[in-house]
Amino acid sequence: MIDLTAALSREQTLLLTTMAQQYLMEGQWPVWQFTVDTLDRHDLEAEELIRSLPRVGSSGHVGPSYGLTMHNSFHITDDDRPALTIAAALHVPELQPYVAAPFLRVLHVLIAIQRSAPLSTQKAARPRFTLADIEA
Repeated sequence: MIDLTAALSREQTLLLTTMAQQYLMEGQWPVWQFTVDTLDRHDLEAEELIRSLPRVGSSGHVGPSYGLTMHNSFHITDDDRPALTIAAALHVPELQPYVAAPFLRVLHVLIAIQRSAPLSTQKAARPRFTLADIEA
């Protein structure tokens, strides 16, 4: 079974931190070419490393999956901006306050709304929430 929390190699961690540092400095994920060039200076293959990261779900081109990175296509172009996921923040602690913590706060709000919603034996109703509930 694949474990997204399992320890990564030094090289895999360098890939994640390279992407994360730029995100933390600039507020957006770096273009893939930056990551490729940076890792090339360490004699590392960025494409090989990103493919080596753990991923659960579909291992092919079709079907849902989740891993430490998120990108839209199998082939990453120079101008693409692969992003790190919340799971990646487990390996890059500097990301936690900016990626994982906000997500968990929103999740806790949604759980509270779900649990406090009135129950009805006569009508099927889902709890409702607004953008204001999430922003709060």
